[in-house]
Amino acid sequence: MFKISTRETVLLILLIGAVLFLLFFFIIIGPAQENYSNKKLQLATLQSQKAAMVNTIAAGKSLASLKLEYEEQAIEFENTFLPTIKSEVIAQILQQKFVDAGIPFFVTTESEAPQYYQTILPDGSYSQNQVLSVRYKLRVSGSDGVFPTLLDPIDTAEPSLIGFEEFKTALKDIEDDLPSSIKIHSITLEDSLAGFMYYEVEVDAFAYSLPDRISAPKMDQTYVNWQGKDLTTLDISGAVGIPFMLLPPSSIPDQVDRPYTSIRVTRELILEKSLFSQLTDQIDITGPADTEPVT
Repeated sequence: MFKISTRETVLLILLIGAVLFLLFFFIIIGPAQENYSNKKLQLATLQSQKAAMVNTIAAGKSLASLKLEYEEQAIEFENTFLPTIKSEVIAQILQQKFVDAGIPFFVTTESEAPQYYQTILPDGSYSQNQVLSVRYKLRVSGSDGVFPTLLDPIDTAEPSLIGFEEFKTALKDIEDDLPSSIKIHSITLEDSLAGFMYYEVEVDAFAYSLPDRISAPKMDQTYVNWQGKDLTTLDISGAVGIPFMLLPPSSIPDQVDRPYTSIRVTRELILEKSLFSQLTDQIDITGPADTEPVT
């Protein structure tokens, strides 16, 4: 019988153990290490993706904040000028400045045709966004301090002297009211050579026409919203201007175009009509119930 020595037995056991170890390494440990390497690579990839997502989210928050900031700037820019121009409203407000300043003697109030300004885009086309401007000219009269004004009692001994101080007050009020949209263009002072001055101011009003604006236009602000009475409530019997009977005959020119009549008005006719008006004002007209029957 074949007999193995102790040394050979030990070597055989070691050889078998080595073979088993190699088999265990290649069959179990090797794939596990490879799987571990793959998992480690996947983990690194996921961590990289997570970092990129975190950066993207942070950038998105920054962009959202920047977008909000730009929108606020755009809204502020949109409200720099008026959303529209209503000449009847602006003229009314400008006139009220002179009334409040104590110089309400208007000679003329005029507005020019609107002017439109467009931006040329890089491709040579014109932007739909426009700037609109309208110029208003108001001319008022001061007084001479000798004859009573419409603000004075007719029998006053000290007629008001109205002029440059009141004019300056009105200008200051116009200048300070809405400086971004309402700007004074020019000022003119003219001597009448009759003891009083004429004062004239040209005022520019600016508005934006923005088809794709971000904010809603503020249509309830002062220079856009009508401040006077509803037109349907105005008294249709009211008069505009100074009536004929309140004017001294010497101040009524005869060489004036009168489109409302075909009569040739002469100096004699003006005097005749003025005297007639004065006489009718002095007559006490009573109704039939107040008169006594003739016996």
